[in-house]
Amino acid sequence: MPNVLWQIQHHFPTLEDLRNVKATHKNIELSPPQFIVQQLLMLSPISALVWIHGLYFLLFYRDGKLFRFLGFTYVVFLAVMMALHGKDYYLAPIYPMLFAAGGAYWDKRVEARPARRWQRLTVTGLVIAGGVIAAPLALPILPPDKIVPYISALGIKMTRTETTMTSLLPQHFADEFGWQEMVAIVAGVYKSMPPEQREKTAILTGNYGEAGAIDFFGPWYSLPKAISAHQNYYFWGPRRYTGESIILVGWSLKDAQYWCGSVQEGPKNDPYYGMGWEHYTVLVCRDFKMPLSQAWPRLKTWN
Repeated sequence: MPNVLWQIQHHFPTLEDLRNVKATHKNIELSPPQFIVQQLLMLSPISALVWIHGLYFLLFYRDGKLFRFLGFTYVVFLAVMMALHGKDYYLAPIYPMLFAAGGAYWDKRVEARPARRWQRLTVTGLVIAGGVIAAPLALPILPPDKIVPYISALGIKMTRTETTMTSLLPQHFADEFGWQEMVAIVAGVYKSMPPEQREKTAILTGNYGEAGAIDFFGPWYSLPKAISAHQNYYFWGPRRYTGESIILVGWSLKDAQYWCGSVQEGPKNDPYYGMGWEHYTVLVCRDFKMPLSQAWPRLKTWN
C-alpha cells in the first residue's frame, strides 16, 4: 500500500518510466517467449523445478488457496513487464515467494506418498549443485578477467539489457566498478576551487548511479550531496543551488555548452571495467542560463 500511494501521489512514475523506455527503444525488447526464457536463465534453469511448481501450487493446489492472490500477482506483473518491454530482471524480487511455495509443493507431494522422498532429496541436490555452478555469474567470486571466460565455458552468451550497453563485463558486474574513483576525481575538482566558490557549487550528475556514488562516498572527501534530475533524484530538486557554479558529472560537452554561460573541461573519468556511459570528462559550468529551480522540469530525465 505505501508503494501504491507513492505511485498515485507522483502520477505513476514507474509507468512513465516504462513508457519512455519503450518509446526511445532504450532496452533490448524481448518477445513474450524470449522474456520467459530469460526468466529461466536468470534464475538458473534447474531452479525452475522449485519456482514453477510453486506457481502451480499457488494457482491450483487446494492447500495454496489462502495464498492464491500471490500467484495471480506474479502472472499480472509478468504480463505487464512483457507488454511494456521491461528488463527481464525487473521481476527478480517477486521470485522468493514462488520458491517458498515450491518448497511447500514438494513437502505436500512427499507427505502424500512417503515413497517419493527421493524426489525431494534429488530436487534439493540439483538446485544446490546448480546454485554452486551459477554463483560466479551473480556474485563477485571470480577476478574480473575470469568472469567472461567462465561464462563462455558454460556455453552462455553474454546478454545485453540496453541497446547502447557497452562493457567488458555483464552489466550487473560492470556497474560495480569505478564509483569511488569517480568520486575522488570530482573531489579533486571541488577542492581546487576557492572556498567562496565551493560554498555555492552544486554537483549535478547525469544519472542516479553517479548521484548515489557522490552521496555514498562523498563524506570521505567532504563533498556536499549531489543533485540530479534523473529518476527519483528529480523529486528532491536542486536543493539550495542557483546554478552560479556547477560541477557536471556524466554530461556531454554539447549539453553543457547549451546550458552554461561558460564551460571548463576537467579530468576524465575512465573506469576500465565500467559501463560505456561512465566514460566522460568532468565539466565545470559557470552561470547556468536560468535558475536551476526554473530549469529543473526541463532537465527531468525519466528513463
